[in-house]
Amino acid sequence: MIPGEQQEPQPRNPFWTYEDLALFVGLSIPCFLVGGLAAGLVKAFTKIGQTGQVLVAEFIAYPLLFGALALLLRTKYGAPFWASMKWTAPAATLWKCAALGPALAVFVGMLAYFLRAPEIDPPFKDSFVATAIFGVTIAPACEELAFRGFLMPLLVRSAGASAGILLTTVPFTLLHGQQYSWSWQILVGLTVAGSAFGIVRHATGSTLAAAMMHAAYNLTLFCAFFAQRQFNPNGIPW
Repeated sequence: MIPGEQQEPQPRNPFWTYEDLALFVGLSIPCFLVGGLAAGLVKAFTKIGQTGQVLVAEFIAYPLLFGALALLLRTKYGAPFWASMKWTAPAATLWKCAALGPALAVFVGMLAYFLRAPEIDPPFKDSFVATAIFGVTIAPACEELAFRGFLMPLLVRSAGASAGILLTTVPFTLLHGQQYSWSWQILVGLTVAGSAFGIVRHATGSTLAAAMMHAAYNLTLFCAFFAQRQFNPNGIPW
């Protein structure tokens, strides 16, 4: 550097702030309210069950929420949504991360067994096929965008990698707590899974890689549930 020349300030990573995070959380309320109203209208004209209503609500709410986030990033920072969320990775990396999903699912299942996790009546049994499709496509993509794409970089910047990954896992785990009756054993498994997704996101720098792992993890659990019901119709795995 030439003496007396001022050094260019390094761009902040990530460039968004906790105020943006608060706005994102606040926007989720009207988005899911609209989704819930849409689900109510669908129920009035169809025979969908409770699980179907939840899927419809989320199917409506997620595009609204992430559309609002994309608009925020574009208008406030002039930044594109997908690149900002690190939604890219080499194909080889994606497939390697996807291969980790089944291994993680087996590990979490073994952990639940050793912790004597209770048998929980799954909330999706009245709409298995629709939930499975949603659970290996839209759900992991949206959850990873929200938690590992948007929230985690802020926390890693503030608290460091290890703490940031763990802190991101807390709301991720709590989001799924009600559907598993707040069983602490299952919450431990969800914490392990969420931490693994965070580690992959941090190690690869790719939210898409974490989403691929998440999708493969969910697919393994749905396949295990389906197989278990075929061989033991009266039993319900967690």
